[in-house]
Amino acid sequence: FALSPEPAPGSPRKLRIMRLTVRLTLSLIAGVTLVSLALAFYSERMQTRGLRQELDTRDRVLAENVQAEAARLTETQSWSELRGILERLSRHENLAGAAVYDSSGRPLVATGQITNWNIDVPKAALESTRLAHEVGQLMHAGDRLLHVYAVPFNLNSGKAGSLALFNDAAYIEARESDLWRRSLAGVLLQTLLIVLVTMAILRWSLHRPMNRLAEWLRELH
Repeated sequence: FALSPEPAPGSPRKLRIMRLTVRLTLSLIAGVTLVSLALAFYSERMQTRGLRQELDTRDRVLAENVQAEAARLTETQSWSELRGILERLSRHENLAGAAVYDSSGRPLVATGQITNWNIDVPKAALESTRLAHEVGQLMHAGDRLLHVYAVPFNLNSGKAGSLALFNDAAYIEARESDLWRRSLAGVLLQTLLIVLVTMAILRWSLHRPMNRLAEWLRELH
């Protein structure tokens, strides 16, 4: 009689252990990746909010110093004098520019680098006039990221306007990109460590005991 080849001992067992190892590793990788990305997103939002609050606080002080004068010169339509004040403010405080808008968003005076850019009327300027409250925002002018802070003022004629200060906010995007790069690098490192640790744990907790059990069963047989 021809003897059928005896199945390799432990093959199904090894396949089951391999599948279990793969499932555990993939689950851990997915969990750590999701948690790491969520933490990175939260950290990026908090960092951006903190940087915006710093700009808001700084610009609020600057705007309050010239708000009354801007309203008076707008009332008398002293545009050249108003332009001189805004130009000095932009140069001294390293602003990207400053502008005064009427209640409809029409620019009355604009100074600084923003005069060379194709820039839309900031939403902050319109909102500050409508709400009669200071408003800050981030906006894009082409490929530039700007921070705009607008404060409203009222004229004796009953009309309203707003004074807007512009800051180059490119460094905020740079910090966001750097944070995401560091977060992704951390995810890759954590993934590698998870794979190594998982395989080591499974080897010590499953492979060796089951190998000993298989040897004991063969000896018993």
